[in-house]
Amino acid sequence: MAACSVLVESPRELLSQAIVDVVRSFPENHRRVFVLVHYGGRHVEEAARSLGIGASEARQILEQCERRLVKNLRQFRGTTDCLRPHVRSLAL
Repeated sequence: MAACSVLVESPRELLSQAIVDVVRSFPENHRRVFVLVHYGGRHVEEAARSLGIGASEARQILEQCERRLVKNLRQFRGTTDCLRPHVRSLAL
């Protein structure tokens, strides 16, 4: 029996993977602030304190991260192409 050589990915899976890829590309200190606030549910001031930085620096870092996310995820906004499943070959 032959193995399947095609993987169909849903738009949600593609978007999720794109978000993970962008967040992983952040510098370590940026990633920590972003994750604490957006995934850890912490307030900016609390995240800043726990990382030993000022709240204004943490806000600037978040703004940079959010701009980068918007820029890198632009392809997922406002197009019906994103609603179609994508097919790619599996690397076996």
